[in-house]
Parts: sequence; C-alpha cells; structure tokens
Amino acid sequence: PEENVHPVLGIANAQAHSFLVKRAFFNRKPFDQILIRIKNHSSIQTILGNEVLSRFLLTIINKIQEVCAEEKLHASVCYLEQGTFALLIDGKKDLEKTERLATRINDLLRESITIEQNMLALLAHVCLVHCPRDIKDSATLSMFENSFHTTANPSGKITHASELIEKSNFHMNAELGSIITRGLANHSFEVYYQPIYSITDRCFSSAEALVRLKDEVYGFVPPGLFIPAAEKNGTIYQIGEYVFEEVCKFIKSPEFERLHLTGIEINLSVAQCMQTDLANKLIEIANKHHVSPTMINLEITETAVEKSKEVMLQNLDTLKAAGFYFSLDDYGTGYSNIQRILSLPLQIVKLDKTFADKAEQTDMQIVLQNTIRMLHDLSLE
Repeated sequence: PEENVHPVLGIANAQAHSFLVKRAFFNRKPFDQILIRIKNHSSIQTILGNEVLSRFLLTIINKIQEVCAEEKLHASVCYLEQGTFALLIDGKKDLEKTERLATRINDLLRESITIEQNMLALLAHVCLVHCPRDIKDSATLSMFENSFHTTANPSGKITHASELIEKSNFHMNAELGSIITRGLANHSFEVYYQPIYSITDRCFSSAEALVRLKDEVYGFVPPGLFIPAAEKNGTIYQIGEYVFEEVCKFIKSPEFERLHLTGIEINLSVAQCMQTDLANKLIEIANKHHVSPTMINLEITETAVEKSKEVMLQNLDTLKAAGFYFSLDDYGTGYSNIQRILSLPLQIVKLDKTFADKAEQTDMQIVLQNTIRMLHDLSLE
C-alpha cells in the first residue's frame, strides 16, 4: 500500500492516480478531474527549501480538502509531483457542483498563503476535465496533465479541457510520434531554402536549409512541435541525415548552379551534436555526392555546446579539418559569452531576432553597434 502513497504528503501519489484513472476508463465509468498546477512551484521551493515546502503543500492540501467537505463532494486528492494536484470526482455527480468546487479552489489559491513567516503569492492554473467527454483514454489524459498548464491563462479563472484542446495543437501533439514515423515512411519531409541576401554584393548569396513536414492528416506540422518530439524519440537522427543528403543533392543540381549561390547553411540539432559519430557520417554523405565541405555551413546553438561540449568540440575539429564552416545561431538568447565564441571554430555569428525587434531603441542601438564592431574585430561575420 505504501507504494501508492506520497511518503511526505500522505495522499495518493502519481502511481495511485494512474491506477484510478485506468480503472475508471476500463470500467467505462465517467469521472471529472480538477487539475491544479502551482506554476511557480520551483521558485517557492528555492525560497522555502524542501522541508518547509512539504509543510506548504500540506497546507494547500488541507485547504482543498476543507472546500471539498463544505461542498459535500468526495474527491480523491492525488499529488503528481512538481506542484501538480489531481482531484478525481465521480462523473455522475452534479456538474454544477464540480464547477463550483473548481471555482472555489481557484479563488482559494489566488490568496496569499503564509508559511514560516513567508507570505507567498501562488501562480495557480486550475483546469476542469470531464472524462470521457473531453478525453477518452488514460494515455491522452496523462499527456494533457503534463501540458495543460503551459497554455496561457491571463484571466486567472478556471479553464476547461474542451476549450484548451480546441484552441491548441493538443491532438497533433498527442500523435506526434506516429506523425513523424509516418512522415519518414511516406517521405513527407521536405527541405525548403530560405534565401540569404548579401548587402555588399546586392544579390542572394546563399540559403538556409529548413526541414518541413506535411502530414496527410494534419497538413503542415510546425517544426517547433515535431523537432523537439523527434529529439525525444530519437528520430531526429534520421531527419538530420535526410536533410543533409537532400542539401548535397541540391548543391550538385543544375538549379543550384543557375542560382549562383556560394553555399548552404544547415542547422544541427542538440541531439545530433551529441552523436559521437556525427562528423564521420556527414563527411561520408558529402563524399558520396562529391560535394565539397566548403559549400556547407553548419549552424549550432549555444544549447548544443552547453549540453555536449566535449563531444561537440571533437566533432567540430574533425569537420573543420574536412573543410566545413560553422555558424553560431541565436547569439544573445542564452548565456552568451566571448569565451565560448573564442573556443569554437566559427566563421559566422547570427544575432538573435530580438536584436532586430528592438533596433529602434537607443539602448539596443548601442548594444547592437558595439556587438557587431566586436565581432568584426574578431574577424567574424
């Protein structure tokens, strides 16, 4: 039994919650669920420390249970970790009562709570789910539980799963794994080329390769969705190799020759940069298509360098020796520092879009001008 109880909070844990949900779906028993996410949980944990945080969470649990008792609604309160609670309620009960309970809990969590002489303001997101009306299986519900709080909720009122699902790419997100697998099997991935204009030469001098996915069911799938998913499930390696191969084919095509381009830029994902055999694979593909590495500029991000520094530097040294060029993408968004730029064999530093967005501001103009001057002095483009 202790496996199903949170050792500190004394209420049902994530494992118990998963069992209750699966049992309800299996028995086709309707149920409502009130999801609560303390969005500033990590900040509160930093302020209080783990021991006081536990007492703080117990205070919240007691307050929630008091409201349930006042509303005469029995709810199984479960803690799913990371500041997330789930209240399971029999779906045959009065829907208005469940809605009122969710509203009261939301109002309660909007009040400051004092613990150990610390007055804390909570940023809570409360969401009401009706199952199986809104969500029809436990796997999809689990995914929703992990993502519902990422949706903006400026009003601060309770949200409803049906509305969030309708507004977001939730169903697409839920099927991303199969969408990517289907895309690889059906050759639904395509490479688009974004032209890069040279102000000096007054012409398009090169282009950046961008991978796109057009699914037979959902149409165009945003790269901001499928690339992180592909990194998680490991298919990013296949996608990366496909893009590199397509670029090599394009460079050897008559169209590339007609466009008079000097080269193509290709993004390397964080996961690719962690491959110990990345350099050998890229060199092998370039040799297969008889493409000179000097025609290809590989773009890396600061995140990639941070996560896999040793492997990354080994790959970069091998690729540089073969003749590839390198760019640092999105400079200015992370922990940018000159030491990192100097440690990498870069030719180009690409400033993040935020520089351009605020370029009319006097302060940003000063930052921008001096940043560009510094990079030029370092013989970087």
